[in-house]
Amino acid sequence: MRFRELKEKELIDFDRGERLGVLGDADLILDPSGRIEAIVLAAPSLFGFPRRRAAVVIPWDAVLSVGPDLIIVRSSQAETGGLHTSAE
Repeated sequence: MRFRELKEKELIDFDRGERLGVLGDADLILDPSGRIEAIVLAAPSLFGFPRRRAAVVIPWDAVLSVGPDLIIVRSSQAETGGLHTSAE
């Protein structure tokens, strides 16, 4: 599957039943062969102002399902990274 097919899909947390964001707004960590290792979700901005919050790293193993519109992930396997601001 190509990134352009994934980028418009919404990420949904299976554990909490909430929307995490859109894959196109996230960063991907790729291995040397080009396979996805993890999805990195940064803190969203609030009215254009960056918020300080730890980035969330979701390993590709935590992806439960990729459907036509959604990607279901298990947030209990996610790791919290360092603080992230979009102004840095």
